Amino acid sequence: ANQLRSQVHRLAPGLLALCTGADEPWFWALLKAAPTPAAQRRLTRARVDHLLRTHRIRRWRGADVIERLQGPSFPHAPGVVEAVEAQIRLILPRLEVVQAQRLACSRQLEQLLQQLRDRPRDADERGEHRDIAILESLPGVGRKVAVTMLAEAAEPLAHRDYDRLRAHMGTAPVTSASGKRRLVAMRRACNRKLRWAAYHWGRASVQHDAASAAYYRGLRAR
Repeated sequence: ANQLRSQVHRLAPGLLALCTGADEPWFWALLKAAPTPAAQRRLTRARVDHLLRTHRIRRWRGADVIERLQGPSFPHAPGVVEAVEAQIRLILPRLEVVQAQRLACSRQLEQLLQQLRDRPRDADERGEHRDIAILESLPGVGRKVAVTMLAEAAEPLAHRDYDRLRAHMGTAPVTSASGKRRLVAMRRACNRKLRWAAYHWGRASVQHDAASAAYYRGLRAR
């Protein structure tokens, strides 16, 4: 997507206002239909409206997109437009394949999580909440964080060993002391996948949960 954005920026930088990262399927469809400024100016309002409806894009109206497509352009050296068009047509199919694979992985992960939610209890299971129920009840935990926690920290979760879990995630600080000197530092040795899960877990909880946001502001103030 960064490569695609770079190519679009060479020809029509104003078009990136529609999709800043050039990383959305509807934007790819727009570029597939009209990869060059000349082709973009020929796009009709009806075709743009159809594209937006197909991809369920509501934040842009067809008139807004047409205005961007038909905006002022600047001259290019001979061969630049053709070269950029060729690059765009090479990049788009690869992005579409990766997007299809991501969607397939997401569906598979959701199916696996649903199997965990629906699995009958064993006779020897304790009458407490399951790992998946506990994780999904916590602010900031979505599908990817839950899957990462279950895959990378199954044993600490099963034994409710949260000190060990914090160490594996890298959120438990390392304290060293000798005499009057006491140093608290970030833990470097940890599971990197769990560390990223912890980061996104915390980031999402601060953005969407009032209690987490207040706790975070208190820590920052201290």
